[in-house]
Amino acid sequence: ANDDILNKHLKETMGFKGIVMSDWDATHCQAEAKGSGGCSAGSYIDNDFAADAGLDLEMPSCMTFSGGVSKRAEEKETRLHWTFLVQGRSIDGMPNPRVYAKHKDKHHKDSSDSAGLRGRRLEDDEEQDDDDEGDDEDDDGEGFCCWWPQKGDDICSACQNQDVKVGHKKCTGRGATWCKGSSSSGAPQKESGDSGKKDSQDWLSGVYKSNPFGKSSAGSAKSVKGKKQKHVKLYGKKVELCPHVGKDNYKSPCKLDLAARITAESTAVLKNSHGVLPLSTKDKVALVGSEACSSSPLAQAGGSGWNGFACNSVAKINLRDGIAGLEDGPRLHCDSGVEDADIIVVMVSPEKACEGRDRSTLQLREKDVELIKEHAATGKKVVVAINAPGPMITSTWDSYVSAIVVSWLPGQQNGRGIAMALYNENHEASGRLPFTFPKCSTEECTEEDELASVALGDQIKDKQVRIFKEKALIGYRWYHAKKRDVSFPFGFGLFAYGSAEVEYSDANATTSGGIVTITAQMQHSGPRAGHEVPQLYLSFPSSIPGDAESKPEWVLKGFAKKRIEPNSPVEASFDLSQRDLSYWDDAPGKSMWVCAKGTFRACVGSNARDAVLEGKGSCTTFEAPCATGNHVLVVKKDDSAVPRQRLPSMAAWPVFAAAAVASLLAVAGLGAALRRRQRQGGGAF
Repeated sequence: ANDDILNKHLKETMGFKGIVMSDWDATHCQAEAKGSGGCSAGSYIDNDFAADAGLDLEMPSCMTFSGGVSKRAEEKETRLHWTFLVQGRSIDGMPNPRVYAKHKDKHHKDSSDSAGLRGRRLEDDEEQDDDDEGDDEDDDGEGFCCWWPQKGDDICSACQNQDVKVGHKKCTGRGATWCKGSSSSGAPQKESGDSGKKDSQDWLSGVYKSNPFGKSSAGSAKSVKGKKQKHVKLYGKKVELCPHVGKDNYKSPCKLDLAARITAESTAVLKNSHGVLPLSTKDKVALVGSEACSSSPLAQAGGSGWNGFACNSVAKINLRDGIAGLEDGPRLHCDSGVEDADIIVVMVSPEKACEGRDRSTLQLREKDVELIKEHAATGKKVVVAINAPGPMITSTWDSYVSAIVVSWLPGQQNGRGIAMALYNENHEASGRLPFTFPKCSTEECTEEDELASVALGDQIKDKQVRIFKEKALIGYRWYHAKKRDVSFPFGFGLFAYGSAEVEYSDANATTSGGIVTITAQMQHSGPRAGHEVPQLYLSFPSSIPGDAESKPEWVLKGFAKKRIEPNSPVEASFDLSQRDLSYWDDAPGKSMWVCAKGTFRACVGSNARDAVLEGKGSCTTFEAPCATGNHVLVVKKDDSAVPRQRLPSMAAWPVFAAAAVASLLAVAGLGAALRRRQRQGGGAF
């Protein structure tokens, strides 16, 4: 627990809205803690000290917070609320702003009927009427419930999360305010009652200055007596709903469909020679490899608390069964029929890491490489499907195969989602790599060669890798800076199974109200539509202080997911706030975000390499619209310059799922990194 790191830097300056939880028994004071505040060697951190220093939860033994602690209790409760809401869950009866419809027993009388549990997509102009009279309505007239009150007395007109569906009677609980009148009237009247304490509203508005869910979907809806609007929109798009079925949610067909869809859409196609993908159910396919017919295919990573899936009543699906479950899907047998097959699908997984033990290599197991080369030697088309726990080295075998697809520890619907990706059934494999795939300089890729090809590999044996020296050159930034050749760069993935290449052009930058908007045009002339993931990379001005390790050449600042029809231009657009154009200056006496002065270069393209490559991406330049004075943007949590934190579009969620995990893991190293930067000075991004 560290007040400077957790409260000042993480929660206030960086605007972190979630909870901080200790690692397993990490509140136990070590011998080195002698003389530290709130800590005595062999004991646990003092509860009030830990709470004041920013710790919210303790895992697992609850020794520090045993018996509860009153310090920051209200703040911790609110942070817990937000943590549940952002996951699509709710507690204490507070409805989730993302969940806009309930499972109706009237329409699904038998909750065990799998057909009745399937979600459905609302058509563009479709409206649904709710025949349940009085379910959520009351006799108090038109109005809405404000779940996210703002500071002061002007709660209703300033409400950022208006709910016209819940009704007055259910607009209860801490932080809820019923507002009479139309949500569009401009000045609804607040009604007193069970709407929470004013202090809690002030606290909410101070830390949660912006609604983390974006604009309320109900903000422009009308509450009509007896007829409720059932359009479901998220970021302007209608989305498929899954009915709520209580304790059976985890195994409802709709939720399992969603899990398979995420697996399919997040699968990245790395290679596809001669258009072997997508497969057809009429193709003569043979399955081989350790994962193809496994009774327990790789679906999750390991850890000290691993006990298998919490919901083991849903069996994991391997690739064989996933293919059989497709429409007209063939029933294939593993390790047989190879002689008669035209296409051989090799399904493998590499070594995975566990808690306390990293992967010993980024390569596939030797027997799997031999298997791939053996089948490739027959002259038949070989498709390699990998369940990967992280970056891979494929350069020892990738030149021998026709196609490569990679998915990421995809859970119980594993083989079903991968089958959809291979056959392009319902959902296109349109994921992009959330990290770089390095390349060995030789096909043999000896241990020395492998270590030389990866970031910090030369510092592993002597354990110097544990010393933070790379500064801002993390991941793809290191490969850029060192000009290393790689097999597949960060953000890579073939568009529409490689049937076409998206052309980027006409990058442009405009500035309005302190926001810089970068746009670029995308177009292709291929045979089919597909989903492209345009990525924005920014090169900061040379005015930024610090050494080369503190100033990466290119920094990812945005990505989206766009469907592009053949010969139909589509625009990619990204907004950059002043915070996006700032660097973290932790030189002595600084410790703040500073807007960089000078000329920025912005490039939009398909991945970290192509975006900045002439003839591949499209680039433009602009001057930063920094504020006047010393250009300090963020000093404290209530600074009006703190930008609104926006979630990516729902369509983009599967694209960089692993990148989000990496970001969460990075928080663990935040404290050490900040302390080192204070000693070293310079900027960070």
